[in-house]
Amino acid sequence: MKKRFIFDLDGTLLHGDYISERDYFRSVLNKEDAEKFLLLYFEKLCEYESLHQKYDYSSLSKFLSEKTGVNITSEIVEGWIKVNSKMDDKLLEETKSMLEYLKSKDKSLAVLTNWFKDEQESRLKNAGIFEFFDDVYTTWDDTQVLQGKIGEFVTIARRKGEEWFVGAITNNDAREQEISLDFLPQGKSYIAEIYTDGDKSVKTRTRVRCQRYLVNAQSVLRFSLRASGGAAIRLVLDTGDNRNVRNYRKQKL
Repeated sequence: MKKRFIFDLDGTLLHGDYISERDYFRSVLNKEDAEKFLLLYFEKLCEYESLHQKYDYSSLSKFLSEKTGVNITSEIVEGWIKVNSKMDDKLLEETKSMLEYLKSKDKSLAVLTNWFKDEQESRLKNAGIFEFFDDVYTTWDDTQVLQGKIGEFVTIARRKGEEWFVGAITNNDAREQEISLDFLPQGKSYIAEIYTDGDKSVKTRTRVRCQRYLVNAQSVLRFSLRASGGAAIRLVLDTGDNRNVRNYRKQKL
């Protein structure tokens, strides 16, 4: 099996200047509506993602208008996306060298992101790293918000074909967290590639710990998430060729 490294975009590969985004809404909405919308929109975007497999201007406009009580037209959404695609992204110096190293080792790289595909690809191109990636995933066959609390933590699972991608993040507090895999189909086994924040014992440049386990719909993964950290999981259908992969036994990850 050729290893594939899958990266989140916002807050991982690129660190966006969201001041420009907030300034945009304050320029197209009156003061009261702008502050009301900015207070609610991130929460409502997460809710939108759990109900829709793909972003589009019309449904996003209607959804945000209904959920925030502010009239967000399709034109406002379109302007928002344009501002977002041109934001002043910060690329950590080590990021490009890491991607160059992985490609030199013939690794497959992909981006996992929630936003509009064209705009996210534009941001990757502006940052000079688009060429490193084989795929940019933005359209999903299934999306489920597994757990979350506003401002504290969230865990989201997305499916493309028979592969699942799970992302968990936490705020400034370290957290003990369990993630049930009961969204997987019954009677099938999966190989879970689990990526977590490592420590000095992890002898890699990125200090990311990678572990592989055999799991199924009855598995419940137990994480000790570091402050401002998270975990990423890729779930691939087991073909029976991975005899060296151990069953997951509820150990801390």
